[in-house]
Amino acid sequence: MRAAVLTLTDAPSADAIATIEGGLNRYNREQAGYWDSRALSVLVSAPDTQAVVGEILGRTPFGLCFLDLVFLPERNAIIHQGRLDPGAELIGKPFTYATLVAKIQRLLRRAA
Repeated sequence: MRAAVLTLTDAPSADAIATIEGGLNRYNREQAGYWDSRALSVLVSAPDTQAVVGEILGRTPFGLCFLDLVFLPERNAIIHQGRLDPGAELIGKPFTYATLVAKIQRLLRRAA
């Protein structure tokens, strides 16, 4: 058997991505007996303009929440001697998909 070839790239082909995602999804489905993954996106908007200034991207397989990419503007970070800006909210880790959804729903109800 010949050794596998490893290639480091910042631009994998669409076929390579499809192969990796398909294989991982198939493996997870076979191991767990089901597959319930959904994409997750939380947009952070400026309060005065409603323009999107940050985002959290993730996925929710098996009732868990995986955050893949997070960009939050400095203004929304924990600052001011470790204290949150007034009106800012924090969710502690680890958290489940249900916890995240409940927190987001509570914030949306408060904003309405």
